[in-house]
Amino acid sequence: MDWLVDGALSWEKILAFIVTLFGAIGAVVSWFWRKVSSRVSAGVTGVEKGQAAIMARLKEVEKDVEAVQSDVGGLQTRMSDVEKSLSNLATSREVAAVDRQIAGLTAQVNAQSTTMRMLYEAAMRADSSGGKK
Repeated sequence: MDWLVDGALSWEKILAFIVTLFGAIGAVVSWFWRKVSSRVSAGVTGVEKGQAAIMARLKEVEKDVEAVQSDVGGLQTRMSDVEKSLSNLATSREVAAVDRQIAGLTAQVNAQSTTMRMLYEAAMRADSSGGKK
């Protein structure tokens, strides 16, 4: 029976060693996990803060984009008004045609003016010579 008691004591030692070994491994794993978790949470917190700043900036940019889109809409309306106004303006060919017509009218007026002056002078001469007789 001695061997049974000695075996039981050795099994108790082996069991105590295994329990101690698992306890030590558990403590090391727990310590390592706490270190890693704290570093990961610190990194994630920085990322979350950065993401919050990025989201705030994106909201500002979206507001700016909406403002620009409304400005572009206003400019498109104004450009369509300008295009409508330009369609009512005369083309260079039309202006040239009007210029030729004005030149022709000016020539006719000058010719009529010369004719009238000549007729007036002739009438004045005829009246002056007729009055002397």
